[in-house]
Amino acid sequence: MINKIKQLTKQLVQCESIHANVSEIEKTADLFSQFFGECVERRDSKKSNVLSVLFVPKGIKMPQILLMGHMDVVSATAKAFRCTQKEDRLYGRGTYDMKGPTAALAVAMKNILKKNPKASIGLLITGDEERGGAEGTGQFVQDNLHQLPKIVFNPDGGNAFTLVTEEKGVLFVEVEVFGKTAHASRPWEGKNAMTQAAQGIIALQKMFPESKNKTSWKTTVVPTMIHGGTAGNQIPDKVTVKIDIRYVPADTQKDILRRIKKSTFCVIS
Repeated sequence: MINKIKQLTKQLVQCESIHANVSEIEKTADLFSQFFGECVERRDSKKSNVLSVLFVPKGIKMPQILLMGHMDVVSATAKAFRCTQKEDRLYGRGTYDMKGPTAALAVAMKNILKKNPKASIGLLITGDEERGGAEGTGQFVQDNLHQLPKIVFNPDGGNAFTLVTEEKGVLFVEVEVFGKTAHASRPWEGKNAMTQAAQGIIALQKMFPESKNKTSWKTTVVPTMIHGGTAGNQIPDKVTVKIDIRYVPADTQKDILRRIKKSTFCVIS
């Protein structure tokens, strides 16, 4: 079984399946088709040029057990798409995230179907996970709201193979802070938007303290980008701050945005 997983993974890694390279993502789907052979049927769907493929035993409309993975990867040099092996480890773009795990799912599914050809199990692979998954997994859910699988396995997270049963929500916020411009030599004539933004970021850190433990289950609010100012000797009258928020179900989007506004920010989107 291990050798089959490695062999399929090596083939998949050689596909330069970044999101813009649609033909290479399609090539990965073809590799899965070749691997499964006649034991399954392949159902393709495409939205906004994003390919998703469902492999299921013939005659099964929606499997009760769905295995799930993605074939798109983030950009890398050409060298990263040459899979190499050192001792018992494989190295190359996607070996961990997540061509290797998806190859393992395919091998497991094929073994199950050898013993029970009518097993209600399927494999879904998508091509846009690294961009959010709206046209892949998101579209699959929307298309099958009235007949979804009973259980889904997606080995694309967790630590040390721990089972993840809940995920955080994602919220991207862009904030604009306004002040009054003036010459930097006469700061009393202006109102520095940069200083206000800095105070807002500090206030955010107090409201949402940094997580010190990777297993801590709480909302994280992380400023990631700040833009402002037009000259080195001029007080900026406008600063934009981008914030990455990953929130637990106990914290609603509405409550998070309310708390951000309290930190002297003005949320615009």
